[in-house]
Amino acid sequence: MKITILFFLFLFPVLLLNASQKQAVGKVFWDKNNNRVFDASDQPLQGIAVSSLDTIVLTQNNGTFSIPLQTNDIVFVIQPDGFRSHMQETGIPGFYKICYSNPPKTNFRYKGIEKPTFDNDSLYFPLEKIESRELVNAFMIGDIQAPTSKEIEFFQELIMPELFSHEVDFNVFLGDIADNYLDVYPDIIEVLQPLKTPVYMVFGNHDINYRSKGYELQSETYRKYFGPDYYSFNRGNTHFVVLNTVWYQGWDKKEKRRGGYTGDIYPQQLKWLKQNLQLVPHGRQIVLMAHIPLVPQFADSTTLRSVFSILEPFESILGIYGHAHLNLSWNYTDTTYWFGRGTFIGHIAGAACGGWWVGPYGLDSIPDATCMDGSPPGIYRYEFGQKNAKKTFIPGGKDPGYQLRFSSPPASIQLDSLPQEAIYVNVFDGDNETTVECSIDDGPWLKMDYTIDYDPIIVRNHKRRANRDNWIPGYQPSGHLWKIGYSENLTPGRHVLRARCQLNGREYSTIKIVKVVP
Repeated sequence: MKITILFFLFLFPVLLLNASQKQAVGKVFWDKNNNRVFDASDQPLQGIAVSSLDTIVLTQNNGTFSIPLQTNDIVFVIQPDGFRSHMQETGIPGFYKICYSNPPKTNFRYKGIEKPTFDNDSLYFPLEKIESRELVNAFMIGDIQAPTSKEIEFFQELIMPELFSHEVDFNVFLGDIADNYLDVYPDIIEVLQPLKTPVYMVFGNHDINYRSKGYELQSETYRKYFGPDYYSFNRGNTHFVVLNTVWYQGWDKKEKRRGGYTGDIYPQQLKWLKQNLQLVPHGRQIVLMAHIPLVPQFADSTTLRSVFSILEPFESILGIYGHAHLNLSWNYTDTTYWFGRGTFIGHIAGAACGGWWVGPYGLDSIPDATCMDGSPPGIYRYEFGQKNAKKTFIPGGKDPGYQLRFSSPPASIQLDSLPQEAIYVNVFDGDNETTVECSIDDGPWLKMDYTIDYDPIIVRNHKRRANRDNWIPGYQPSGHLWKIGYSENLTPGRHVLRARCQLNGREYSTIKIVKVVP
């Protein structure tokens, strides 16, 4: 009798907890007539993953699911290949339902979800059928980072036309949608509405609601406009995972200013990621999309080990990031805490805002906005295939063939300084395996040397690189720079420099005229 009573006393709190935890029920179905309502002509979908911010369940044979909810949660369907959610007016697929039963009471300057959005109602997820293809194309767009409507106009002029230049299946914005001033979100949504392809958002450190006490409420305003700050979906043979790699340390009450942040993944999200990847066949390609790169320079080493250990069973992994305002690719190895047998490639996909919308300014006051490594503002078009991915850099406001530039010399150079100087070429999407050649006055093509150095054009123009607030960013060594010394026979007068390289099976070239001054 004593054992029975003790067992009951032990079990009672668990039963009470389960009884008090809310459950969301719903249905996932193929919306055959595209009316977004489940009716007799529609087909329930079995085995579809449905997730909250904490738990993942699979739909039953009649398309139904039941999932436990936290007080304030978001429920979303992990879209299977061959289906997608209907696009909302915002351009963001309606793959999620905000389920806040008791929104946090805050005094934030930028409001989050203020009213309850869930009252035990059923959640219906209509999916439309689309073509299932092995090759999937997408735009990856780094930081817009627009503090005001003026910078949104810059984005509209420089980047939006490029988003119409190729057909893609979807667009991913890799965080820092705003630049601390979160009231720009409606304008961002409006400028993206002409796009006819789905838009997926990533949470960045400049999307933090800085009045929050810590990471728990850091994305409340973001969620109001864009939905969950971590989620996943499937297209072709690729499983795409959006992560929130920002850990905010909270508003500094003493100094009355925003607090710091680190690159990290908080425990609940890590738990979700493990559940998520357990449902993915090991033969699938995994594409992580996050703002702060998962590398030791930015992220906590414990976090890196935890995330990468979950990824170890997979053969092909790609991490695509924003944040750093430069173009860079690398292979993960044990020095970056990768111990899996598969290939894991990292890529920082530049920035739509380039170097924070800095000058010099051109026509209509549109900034040059060169990134810290000398690459222009731009976007990347990715082609995801069976086990690999191909990327193409698309410069903003330039001809697509603008893939390299002579960064040195300037228009003229002194004859007696030639022995101390070098010719520099920046190949914006190059890496240490790219071959770059140079020719002077139709002479032989000479192989240039790969170097990691500051781009001379950024150094020469440093003081001119101010934004509208007269803030001047620093500069970083470029990971895609090549150099070669001058010919000893170069004479005073004008000379023709040519450079060429191969990228993605295509040859790109550029020409520069330089005057040698005696």
